[in-house]
Amino acid sequence: MRWALIILASFGLFSVSLGQRIRVEKPWISAYDGEGDILWEIHAGSLEGEGQERVARDVVVTLYRSDEPAATIRIESITSDPKGLRWRSSGKVEGEGKDFRFSAHEVVWEEEKLVLKGISFVSGRLSLDAATAVWQEGVWELTDVSASYGDWELEFHQGVYDQGKRVLKVEGGLSARGWG
Repeated sequence: MRWALIILASFGLFSVSLGQRIRVEKPWISAYDGEGDILWEIHAGSLEGEGQERVARDVVVTLYRSDEPAATIRIESITSDPKGLRWRSSGKVEGEGKDFRFSAHEVVWEEEKLVLKGISFVSGRLSLDAATAVWQEGVWELTDVSASYGDWELEFHQGVYDQGKRVLKVEGGLSARGWG
């Protein structure tokens, strides 16, 4: 079972009851799997909230693979539950990792999954747009993809991109057009 460890820059936050308004400067949240390996970490410029909703601004999310940073995502703001177990982005979303970069319309962490919606991804000669990309430790599960690789244009419903191996595996229904 995955869980989130919340580390905050203000000790006063621990005494806050659910009905009070809070403001914390430079908080961060880290999520670990059941074996204690880090999954992701969120750093923010500020965190504000009241009741069951928190809003973090100027957010940087670091995704990990085998305890090593795999990708960094910059997000204008995220809205979260108090424990950071469910959150949703708003505003601009841009990310990068070793030899790739991407942007997305929205990022959601829910039910132990990181889902990027409306993602545009570039890695070397590979360029793709997907309706969704589910990220898990360096592997991107893609749906409804339109891609290009050099002179080739590809369309497929489902695929998996392993960023460590730099391999795109298409799972059924491939349409390809190109030369060479």
